[in-house]
Amino acid sequence: MKPQKRRLQSHKILLILTVYLLHSCESNSEDMELEQTFIEAVEKSSTQDSLFVSSITNFDWDKLYFIETEYTRENIEDIIGFSYDCGTVPPYHNRYLFCDSDSEKGVHFDLNYDEGIYYCCHDGNYLTPETAIFIIQEEHNSEHIRYWLHPLFCQD
Repeated sequence: MKPQKRRLQSHKILLILTVYLLHSCESNSEDMELEQTFIEAVEKSSTQDSLFVSSITNFDWDKLYFIETEYTRENIEDIIGFSYDCGTVPPYHNRYLFCDSDSEKGVHFDLNYDEGIYYCCHDGNYLTPETAIFIIQEEHNSEHIRYWLHPLFCQD
């Protein structure tokens, strides 16, 4: 095979791979910005009474799902009720998935356990913009600060 033909084939493969990766998941810079905004809001709210999640989002959503580590795409689609191909939740991560049921679109971010933010009340339900209110408990030890997110609906 001629070098020019081989180079053309490798460019085609690279282009196909790039297109697949870009379209296989709707995660983008907005998702990363949302993740950072969420982390900052949790840290700031630890000194306040609560965090209203709707106050830190600038897009339409009607359900917020908490998806545990290593859930597969199929598991996630069963939970949310529509196709959302963003793969398996990575090990040692939790996914915060904001869905707009009408448009069947989602925005998500995956928080690594090392971030020190933990969701409490794993009952499989979703939160709405009106109910996505967290009471945040801050815990200090000699090495880390941990933040425990307690959805208001889960409080005793």
